[in-house]
Amino acid sequence: MQYKQAAFLQPDETPVAFSLELAAKDMAHILALADAVGARMPQAELNRSMLLEAASHGRGGADLSAVASHLRASAPEDGPIPVGERP
Repeated sequence: MQYKQAAFLQPDETPVAFSLELAAKDMAHILALADAVGARMPQAELNRSMLLEAASHGRGGADLSAVASHLRASAPEDGPIPVGERP
């Protein structure tokens, strides 16, 4: 992860290496293949939904690391939701 450190710490100053839109597209292909062979991939589904959510907030052309910025921006003011209480 060292090579992505700048993208996470300074997302607006780091060139895009792999956009959210491309990552979401790849996840769609992965999920289509999984569906075709009858494999469930709930984590991949969650990952794709997070990519699409971040992209829908104007970050689609941003680097994949923009997911971290999106999560920080959308976190509740009183901190993260404890794992056991997540929907």
